[in-house]
Amino acid sequence: MNYVRQEVKMPDSFSDFSKPQSLLTLLVCAAAAVLFAFVTGECWPRIQYAGDPLNFPMSASVFYAFCLIAYLAQGAAFVLIARHPQKLTFDLGVILFGAQFVTGLLWLGVFFGLELFGVALAVILVTLLLLFATFAAFKPINFKAACLLTPYGCLIAFAGFLNIWFFLGRQVFDAA
Repeated sequence: MNYVRQEVKMPDSFSDFSKPQSLLTLLVCAAAAVLFAFVTGECWPRIQYAGDPLNFPMSASVFYAFCLIAYLAQGAAFVLIARHPQKLTFDLGVILFGAQFVTGLLWLGVFFGLELFGVALAVILVTLLLLFATFAAFKPINFKAACLLTPYGCLIAFAGFLNIWFFLGRQVFDAA
């Protein structure tokens, strides 16, 4: 028997990235936003220190709205890149986008679920680095798409500061 090896080739242009695919991307981003906001809101009281609680810095509805805006902007950035006729670094941009998207959600489980604040700090730093790399990969393709990553970057920076607070606080309270 002769086996013919067929290579799967990415199309040169994803301008045929359909409206249903675009809507699905935005729906996945919206679901991720709700998950991020819900887990943060529900788990916030559980991780507080008895001697030094940290009040949540905004109302739940404002946080949900910001998460939704940040994740939808990120999804819109991906859709703009996927529909762009010329992709200089498309493959790299897609890989980086997916990696930072997954690590951002992984942080939720490590930080709130496992309460491993040191490991979560490493995860959030990797997420930020991947986000910067995604910005750099998107910028030559579509600058507006790259700029749409900014609200998500602010959300991840907030998570990073939160993580540092609890990581350093854990060191102080465990030593006392």
